[in-house]
Amino acid sequence: MKGKLPDEVAARSAAPTAGSCGLRVQQDEDIGVFLLQSGSTWTTSLCTAVDAAELLRDADQPQGTYIRVAIGLLIAAGVVGYSIVRLRRRVASERVNGGPPR
Repeated sequence: MKGKLPDEVAARSAAPTAGSCGLRVQQDEDIGVFLLQSGSTWTTSLCTAVDAAELLRDADQPQGTYIRVAIGLLIAAGVVGYSIVRLRRRVASERVNGGPPR
């Protein structure tokens, strides 16, 4: 959801006629809809209606998981790469100086 909504919102929908996207809802029926705002008026339609449980389930999923994993792997690869470079320099220094530093 982008932005916060009050607990109740009045939204307009087209009349539920054949072939249109009019929203037909029974009283106390849970549905999920996508709202569009035009000025101070909210609109929706049957074409944007989804199962409420499915919408809530998808909204509760943490976003950006793959990006976070990729960033973590890049950081780990950087640390390993840096460690390898330092180790190679140390080994090269030991060869030139005849052993590890005392």
